[in-house]
Amino acid sequence: MFVCLFNTLKLYAPIMPFITEELYQLLYKKHEGIISIHKTQWPEWNSNWIMEEQEYEQMKYLLEEIDAIRKKKKEKGLRYKDMLDTYRLRTEIDTTSLIEKLKIIFSIQKIDPTEDNVRAST
Repeated sequence: MFVCLFNTLKLYAPIMPFITEELYQLLYKKHEGIISIHKTQWPEWNSNWIMEEQEYEQMKYLLEEIDAIRKKKKEKGLRYKDMLDTYRLRTEIDTTSLIEKLKIIFSIQKIDPTEDNVRAST
C-alpha cells in the first residue's frame, strides 16, 4: 500500500504539484531522503505486480465473501464494527490463510468452512 500510494503520487505530481508535494513531505520524505517528490524517479513497471490466475480467483472469492458478510450483518441489523457470532464460508477455495484476517476485519467470533464447499450462486 505504501509503494502503491507513493507511485500514484508520483504520477499525479505533474498535474497536482502542490497537494502531491505536501503528501510526499508528510509521508515519504523521511523514508526516501529526497527533498521533493519532483526529484524522485518516475515509477517503473514491476512484473511481480501481475496477479497469477490462482491469485485472481482467490481475490474474486474473497470479494464475494466480503459482500456476503456485509449482507449477513445488514440482515441481522448489525453495524460494521458489531460482532457477528458465526459465519459459514461459501467459497470453493482453501481459505485457511484468510480466515483469521476475515475474523479480525469483520469482527466475527467464529468462521466455519462450508461442509459441501459449494459457492452460493448470486
